[in-house]
Amino acid sequence: MKRLFILLATLPMSLCGCSSFDGQNDTPIQPLTKEVQAGFAKETRTYVENERLLRWHEDDRLTVFYGNTLNDQYKFKGKTGDNSGTFSLVPSGELGTGNTLANIYGIYPYNADARITDDGIITYSLPAIQSYAENSFGKGANTMIAVTENLNDTFLSFRNLCGYLKLKLYGNAAIKSIEVKGNFAEKIAGDAVITAAYGETPIVEMNTKATQTITLDCGEGVTLSTSAENATTFWIVIPETTFKYGITITATSTDNKVFTKSTSNSVIIERNTPTPMSALEFVGEKTEITPIAPSTIVYTTDDGNIVDLYTTEGFGSEYVSNVYDKESNIGTITFAGDINTIPTEAFLVCTNLTSVQIPNTVKTIAERAFYGCNYMEKIVIPESVTTITETAFDGCSGEAHIFCNINDKAFVGALFTRVVLDNCVTTLGQECFMDCTELKEVVLSKGLTSIPYCAFQNTAIESIIIPNTITVLEEGAFYQCGKLKHISLPDSVDVIGQAAFADCTSLTEIQMPTNMSSIGESAFSGCTSLIECIIPEGVTSIEEKLFHGCVNLKSLSLPSTLISLSGAFYNCGKLTRLNLTDINIWLRLIPKNVSGFLGGQHPFSDSPGGDIYVNGELLTDLVIPNNILKINGYLFQNCTSLRSLTIGSRVTEIGDSAFNGCRNLSSITFSKSTTKYGNYAFYDTGITEITITPNMANANTGKGLFQSCINLSKVIIQEGVTMIPVAMFGGETVGCDNLTSVTIPTSVKTIGANAFKSARSLGTIELHDDITAIGGGAFQGCISMEEITLPKNLTVVEGNLFNGCTNLKKVNLHNDITSIGSYAFVDCHALENLTLPKNLTTIGSEAFGYCHSLKHIDIPEGVKTIGYQVFLDSGLEEVVLPETLETIGYRAFVCPIRTIIIPSSVIDIKAAFFGANKLESAYFCSTEPPHMDSRIFDYAGSNTEAGHTTIYVPNEAVDAYKAALPQYVDQIQGYTPIM
Repeated sequence: MKRLFILLATLPMSLCGCSSFDGQNDTPIQPLTKEVQAGFAKETRTYVENERLLRWHEDDRLTVFYGNTLNDQYKFKGKTGDNSGTFSLVPSGELGTGNTLANIYGIYPYNADARITDDGIITYSLPAIQSYAENSFGKGANTMIAVTENLNDTFLSFRNLCGYLKLKLYGNAAIKSIEVKGNFAEKIAGDAVITAAYGETPIVEMNTKATQTITLDCGEGVTLSTSAENATTFWIVIPETTFKYGITITATSTDNKVFTKSTSNSVIIERNTPTPMSALEFVGEKTEITPIAPSTIVYTTDDGNIVDLYTTEGFGSEYVSNVYDKESNIGTITFAGDINTIPTEAFLVCTNLTSVQIPNTVKTIAERAFYGCNYMEKIVIPESVTTITETAFDGCSGEAHIFCNINDKAFVGALFTRVVLDNCVTTLGQECFMDCTELKEVVLSKGLTSIPYCAFQNTAIESIIIPNTITVLEEGAFYQCGKLKHISLPDSVDVIGQAAFADCTSLTEIQMPTNMSSIGESAFSGCTSLIECIIPEGVTSIEEKLFHGCVNLKSLSLPSTLISLSGAFYNCGKLTRLNLTDINIWLRLIPKNVSGFLGGQHPFSDSPGGDIYVNGELLTDLVIPNNILKINGYLFQNCTSLRSLTIGSRVTEIGDSAFNGCRNLSSITFSKSTTKYGNYAFYDTGITEITITPNMANANTGKGLFQSCINLSKVIIQEGVTMIPVAMFGGETVGCDNLTSVTIPTSVKTIGANAFKSARSLGTIELHDDITAIGGGAFQGCISMEEITLPKNLTVVEGNLFNGCTNLKKVNLHNDITSIGSYAFVDCHALENLTLPKNLTTIGSEAFGYCHSLKHIDIPEGVKTIGYQVFLDSGLEEVVLPETLETIGYRAFVCPIRTIIIPSSVIDIKAAFFGANKLESAYFCSTEPPHMDSRIFDYAGSNTEAGHTTIYVPNEAVDAYKAALPQYVDQIQGYTPIM
């Protein structure tokens, strides 16, 4: 309940008094004057230097929440140096209302924007700019928090909120400012959330809008000690933080020299504790080039001798001299006038060259100008240069200080180890440092706004600080930087281009801005060490191949702004956690090219499964809200956290594989409104029983709706259902294994292909005579099935219908069946006797292959073709062929048959008996030999007494058959047909 606090500036009040009352007042009034006592908790006695303790300053001010959520300012009434004293309210003259609190909260220093919630959570801004103080931290830098036991307790016992970084510098310089920044963009200043309670250690958490740098302002300058032993100390107050990849310190002197030092090891800042660092020598670099005469080139060598120029022509002025002063260790090449070009191969393979400074009149550095200068330590390229030709620095080593804008391919193949771009550099060309395979460190200019196409492709950069002027990383900016371990992007970056970090195989983490608009296709493809990725708010699309090949990516966080998703997750086999902010946003996602380049349509597509978290809570029970009309494909594929699903009453469509692989999803409440189900929508889920309604089984239902649901044990198909769609309960190798029986209602007219494929426990299924079509493979792999009667209205036994039904003993076929498809009964090992329909005309390839128990069969009149390997490796010992037969396929009778009579109607025989090793005799009835494959009897009869098949032909046709089968002339014998 809100309370109104009244302040009468002229009326004193005791510390334990209270002028508040419950209820509302239409006229807000100021609170009564209050005073508080303030000191330091015992554990806050931080020794700054020489046993000195924290003390108050006479101008110190506090933010106080005096039993309410109003932010009041209190000023110290004591003297500088006191360790405790009285703070009194500074009247603001403003009226206000606030909610009551059970305690008094104090914050040092005063901040008018500080806020507190009803449960005591404080939002506060930690200073990003701190002032230097000798041997201490600056005034107002050391944030402290105090909470009283209750409203009667008015002594604020302050505790430190932060820790301290102690920097030590020495050298010949006066320091103007020092900037500290974490190498992984840790938030260390600005917006913070503070949790504090009486007698407990305060906790600070930086929020997303916090800043990444703290600057120590040293005023007019702090002169450094010149020795490491007496190095000058600088204190910087930092909230408790672990700088995972170290920090970068940038110190600027009063004469604008800049010193930068980065650490690679982690730096830990603990609350209430100083963290010292080793003394560093300030070796600043000027931000401008030391002027040299426009007619000279200044250089140094490692042997004190001049460099042997390959040419003295083409510099734009006449060559005068080349001398080396060994005392100053400086060489000077002099020309008659201003130099405008470093010509082709001017310094070709100058292996003694260690440094070069080019005058500020040169505009062009030609091809191979410094080719092979592989002992170079430093080169300075002036602002005047407009063109650096490809190969100009090929094979040139060392450190480059660049002051000019850089054109395309300027430094391709150079062996620089370090590059410093002055802040006057505003443009980088495409591929400018590509294949600089020794380049480990780059200091980017704060004048840059983008990193262009493949600028640093295939370099050895391990870490890099992106300045907050950069807005775009263009395509391939850091492509194939195999040693880049971590990257933090400032809030200025809005676009990450296509393949910007692709194949950065050492990249373990990337910290992106809190808000940006676009991440391009393949941006992180091939980042095989990437473990976690947080896509920031503002990004609307996950593009194709974004994470392809990120084989160690485990956790992915997606923003609430996302509206489309593409095939981005191929080979992300370890991705097991997806973090979402809003399930409704996820449900509205639009699949874009869901097939993917190689697959990986959605986060868990290529992983064994994973969990979805919504606002940090595990998603187990999903209720689709009524504002959702369609559940798009693949959204919950392989989501192992999902246990139950209730589909909203307005959902009309469920997309392909929407819940594919949700193996723990055991309870599903369907909606009558849903009339369209995509392919494999509930494939491999944990559902145990299901009632199929007419709206679930229709022409709009995709294949494999409940395929491979191995826990499914009960299926009720409602009257009114007219079809069982393709592969509805099937499976390629594993089907609905717990399904033992199914009753098909009389309304069902068709059973789709593979409808019950691999349902290995399905032993009983009654097929009524109104069924007119059963698709191929419908009962393939139903190994528990022993007998079945096909419907009277069925005219075709489709291919693979009973393929692999190893225990099927009896099949009742009606005479209206005209065709048996390929592989229809293949591998039906238990099938013993089969009466083929009288109206049968066609038997497809391998229709009875491997039917080991099938001993005898009569093929009815009307059959014209026996296909490829129809009885291959079956148990067939006797067969009667009809007079209508015209064609016998390849290896059709490679089985235990001993005698076969080939009717005169047969006109074409492939290698039908190739390998029929038990075939003793083959009788041809026709006096005119049919067309026969030359290998027709190869290896036939090899296990008989004769060792081959005896070929019997009509006496008058012996010569004709010998001519047709010259390779078997010794096996051909005549016989007299019995009329």
